[in-house]
This record gives sequence, structure tokens and C-alpha cells, in this order.
Amino acid sequence: MACSAALAGITTAGVGGAGASGIVGKPLDSLEQALTQALREIGGPTCIAAAERLENRDARDAHFNFHVRGGGIDSSGAVEIANALKFVSPEAAAMLASFSLSYSTGLGDAGAIALADALPPTLRDLGLVGCNIGDVGGLALHEWARTAKGLKMICIEHSQISADLKLRFQHFQR
Repeated sequence: MACSAALAGITTAGVGGAGASGIVGKPLDSLEQALTQALREIGGPTCIAAAERLENRDARDAHFNFHVRGGGIDSSGAVEIANALKFVSPEAAAMLASFSLSYSTGLGDAGAIALADALPPTLRDLGLVGCNIGDVGGLALHEWARTAKGLKMICIEHSQISADLKLRFQHFQR
């Protein structure tokens, strides 16, 4: 699949850090609450701004987008977010329509693997552009994408993925 459009939603720019996992063991009511807590644990202005946008989101909208572009999220931050995704029910995770951590150059293979293990199979759009993902992380994302029935678009350009694996993504058929 090729990425041909910019995704819209909770979109911010800036730099953030990563913290210790604060999700595990704490009962949360919703995916928004779990993701908000993960963003606050990661910290930094971009993640805090995204957390505030999630908190102020119109609850009448059943589905939502989670976009923290250029947030400086590294592999530890990706694990925080993955833990948040795993902590809620599959029904709650299905409310996530679009997900992007694009331009988080520290994400790498470890972050991609953590996310691939946690992203809901109902996700429509995935953006991990410019996240320094190599073939190890790319293969994990490819395996996840094979089971993601709702996936319409995956954007992983400007990464370290080999030409062979890029070709496998391009020939992805639904």
C-alpha cells in the first residue's frame, strides 16, 4: 500500500521523552484514558498537548484518531502506548480509527515491534513515516497488517526498510 494522503486528527509537533510504564495494573475506563495516561507518562510538550486534546475530545464521536507526529517518541514511549492499547478491551481498542507516530526518529525496530503486537486489527490507517524502522520492525508490522481486516492505508516511508520488504508492502492486497 502506498501512502497518498495526510492523515487528520489529534496532530501535534514538538519533542517528548519516555518514561516508565504507568499503565499496567491500573483500571481505566476507556482507550482515551489509557492513551492519555501513557502520553503523560512519556511527557514532553507534544505528548502533553496530545493528552489534553484526547481529554477534551467530543465523546459523542465513537471513533477517533490518535496522531502524535514529531513527538520524539522513542521505543520506550512506543511500549507505553502499546501497553495502553493492550490494557483495554478489544471493543474499546476498535474505537481507534487512525494512528500515527510519524517523525519519531527514535521509534526504531523495537518500537515498531511493540506497536505491531498491540495495534487493534480494526485500525483503518497507520502512519509511521520517518521512524527509523528497519526490516525487523517492518516484518512485525507486515505480519500485523496481514491480520488487520480494517486497514486501508499504511504509511512507513522514509525508513530503513529494505527494497524487498517495501515490495511486499506494495503488493499487499485485501
